[in-house]
Amino acid sequence: MSDMWQPMWQALTVALIVAVAALYAVWMLMPSAWQRRLAARLGQTPPSSSCGGCDGCAAPVEPSAPTRQTHPVKVYRKLG
Repeated sequence: MSDMWQPMWQALTVALIVAVAALYAVWMLMPSAWQRRLAARLGQTPPSSSCGGCDGCAAPVEPSAPTRQTHPVKVYRKLG
């Protein structure tokens, strides 16, 4: 009797994993304004990050000067 139910449980498990992966993909590809609106509707606040979107920073960050020194590459050609 248990062998009869095994394919059904496997199919349900795979369907659940695919559904969760699809929801995650939709959430990650959704515009951040929609994410905030949906999160507010669900009563949750999305995690804030320093690079969550173009409207997340209070002030623009100035790029830092390069710390590595560059050296020119010399190419020597063998004559003859």
